[in-house]
Amino acid sequence: MLQRPVLRRLFDALDEGTLKAIAEAAARESSEIRILMVGEDTLAAYYKVLRGRLRKSGFAFTEATDGRVRRFTIRHDMGRKWSYFFKHHYEAMIAGVGYPSRVSFTDDTLVIEVDESRAGFDSNNNDGLRL
Repeated sequence: MLQRPVLRRLFDALDEGTLKAIAEAAARESSEIRILMVGEDTLAAYYKVLRGRLRKSGFAFTEATDGRVRRFTIRHDMGRKWSYFFKHHYEAMIAGVGYPSRVSFTDDTLVIEVDESRAGFDSNNNDGLRL
């Protein structure tokens, strides 16, 4: 198991194009993991795996819903490139189970918003905008 400072240095050594490509490739391969862990590849399975991984990581997070949009706010303290990687990773995973999402970030926080109505978001805040 790698310690957080080592992971942070690895992420910091990569450029954004490489991070995005790896994040999207990993997301495409995540379907099998959800099926193995939860028995299905659905939005509910994504949530279950996400919650479990966040708890194991020790990252602080909150989850809330207004009945249409579910929002996860994650505090990771791993830096901007970690946020950038997971923005693209989470957006691609959620798209893979058929739902629109928006992920905003700061250097140490991610906000994942999933439109559970499938009506979609205004895409103006979908690529590279930060909180």
